[in-house]
Amino acid sequence: MQPTRLVNSEPPRLKPDVRPTIIKAMLPTLVTVAWVITAIGSLQVPDPPETQEILRLERVWNEAHLRGDVAALDALCATDLIVTVPGMKPMSKADILGFWQSGRAKITRY
Repeated sequence: MQPTRLVNSEPPRLKPDVRPTIIKAMLPTLVTVAWVITAIGSLQVPDPPETQEILRLERVWNEAHLRGDVAALDALCATDLIVTVPGMKPMSKADILGFWQSGRAKITRY
């Protein structure tokens, strides 16, 4: 038996590499997706009103400490406030207001 000969003796042609074409076609989409992700990450979502109020009160508290404003601190503190500091006895609101009024401690930065 003789081997079978192919009618077309040319070697089979390979398909051109389509990867560069696919990459070129996808590049605008990839750039757009990256831009959208970056834009979403930089959006400023406003805090809920409760959070805004807590942040406002914290600013008032910090400014009152820096100024030594005992009246503002008195207004911010609950009547049943107990302050505990390591190495010191617990202090009531009256104790801590007296401590701030005395000037024995001065807060210079937060």
